[in-house]
Amino acid sequence: MSRCTIFAMTFAAMLTSPLPALAHAHLKAASPAAGATVTSAPVEVVLDFFEAIEPNLTRTAYGWVLLLKLTLFAVLLALAAVNRFRLTPALSRGAPSLEGGH
Repeated sequence: MSRCTIFAMTFAAMLTSPLPALAHAHLKAASPAAGATVTSAPVEVVLDFFEAIEPNLTRTAYGWVLLLKLTLFAVLLALAAVNRFRLTPALSRGAPSLEGGH
């Protein structure tokens, strides 16, 4: 794959992936009340949300986008490692071209 293709794919992924943060449930009620001052530590803190909290990110659009971005980051990190530890030393040693001897 050419550098231009890799750049275009990465750029397209970054442009198409921004979504609103759907991972945050909104607080409906709390005990003690939100912003309240207490004189001693409460025995129990109860938080009630408008929607169920989703523990599994793969069931949300936000989770899939996050996993996609992490995968793209891992691929780019692997390409950087190949460049740093294989290609750069070969070029500094004056090794023949890796593209078939050009």
